This record gives sequence, structure tokens and C-alpha cells, in this order.
Amino acid sequence: MKKQIKTGLYAITSSVFSGGRSVCEMAEQMLEGGIRTIQYREKSKPYEEQLKEAKELRSLTLAYDAVFIVNDNANLALEANADGLHIGQDDISAREVRRLIGGDMLLGLSTHSINQIEKAVKEDIDYIGVGPVFATPTKPDYVPVGLDLVKYAAANVKIPFVAIGGIKLDNLEEILKAGAKHICMLSEITAAPDIIDLIKRANKIIAENNPTLKVVINGKSAELPLKTTIVDYLKSKNINPAGVVVEINRSIVDKDKYGDIFFNSGDAVEIITFMAGG
Repeated sequence: MKKQIKTGLYAITSSVFSGGRSVCEMAEQMLEGGIRTIQYREKSKPYEEQLKEAKELRSLTLAYDAVFIVNDNANLALEANADGLHIGQDDISAREVRRLIGGDMLLGLSTHSINQIEKAVKEDIDYIGVGPVFATPTKPDYVPVGLDLVKYAAANVKIPFVAIGGIKLDNLEEILKAGAKHICMLSEITAAPDIIDLIKRANKIIAENNPTLKVVINGKSAELPLKTTIVDYLKSKNINPAGVVVEINRSIVDKDKYGDIFFNSGDAVEIITFMAGG
């Protein structure tokens, strides 16, 4: 089943800011710190070196049950058995990329304007990047889109979006208050002398700005972010919504409503998986 990007921090590798650390060393520290979505982005390296590193990252991310995404290169993503591919506005069309990678691989697309967001959500895309929110050395030729575009995405986009670009500890709270639930801090993480500590500090800010609600799911207590829909929860657990029946407070929910109904604090939820038989 297709994985989904994890809520919270979304990491991207960068040898430029690594301070001499290897890509795998950085990635392992990211994973030990708790990050569960990592994108491999080392476009200036020879293909064989990229493939070697991507395969090593694939093994690492599997060990941590993390999502592994490759930037730009569909062949590299396929050869490394990545969970997903991320492309930009200047790459080949999303439709053509989807044809190349098939339906089981995640596909992300960078967006920099309302118009690009509106076009992206009409494609077979699993998530979008929104940015650069602030000025960033990784995209020096791009004009920052500001918090308004993050707020627009939060209010209008139903698929996940990743806020990216110039995000640091001292402006992370602004990003969260604008509505972002997936945040990429590229140079802030990769350049940190202590990556694990930086991630812990970032996650503390995220936790303080994301109040939760408590529900009971299949008899077990669970703590979920506010504004979690049934689909959000099922996808976070890699459960196919089409293969389950959901009951909230003893009432069966219409499958067509899974994306519209939010959990409320105190809900008693039963999720029943059924399998076709013969």
C-alpha cells in the first residue's frame, strides 16, 4: 500500500550544509531524532554515487519505518525502491511522471503560488510543497511567498502540504500558526552541530502549538491532532479507507463522509477491517 508523508518535520538531505558529515550519517541522526519523512536531494553528485547513497537511505528508513522520498529523478526513485518522488515546476509534467512511477509511489510537487496550487491539486498528486516561505540560501533565485500562501493552503488544500523555505526555530511558531502540519527545515537541520538536539527543540515547539484531543479507538486510548478526519487517521496508519467500516459512538459512518468528518474529544471509535473472501 502507498505510504503517506508523516505529520511534523520533513527532512531533506544536503551535503552542502553537512559540515563534512556523510548523507547517511545525517539521515541516521534525523531518524534517531524522530523524523519519519526524509527526502534525498543530492543532484550535483554522479548518478552512481546518488544510487549508492539512496539505497543506503532506503535501508535506514525501512529500519525506522520512515517514508523515503527521492528528489526529481524517477529512475533513481525506482532503482532505490523509494516510497515517493518529489518534482518541481520545471520538471516534466506530473501526469507523465505518474505514468513512469506507477500508482503505488507517492508523488509530491513544489508550488510557489495560488495558481500553481490550484493546478497541482487537480493532478494525481499526493502532497505539495509550499514555498519558499522565507528567503533561503537553497533557493536564492526564488522570491519568498510569505505566510499568506501557507494560510491559503491550510484553508483550501485537502491533500497534505509541506511548508518549506527559510524555516528555522525562531520562525517555526509562525509557520504552525499559519496552519502548516508538515514542515521542512532544510539547512536548519543539516547544518546543526547536533541534529538530534535541534530536532527535539523543533518538536517541542510543534507540540506546544498543536493541541490534541483524546479518543478511544478499538478500546485503546489515542491522542490525535485537532482537526483530524477519519481519512487522516486511516492514512497515518497506512489503512485503506475502502477496506474498513468506521463506527463513531455506535453510529456507522458513510464511507463518502470519511474525508469530511472530524474526530471530537471523547469519541468512541471502532474500525473494522474486512477482507474479501470466496
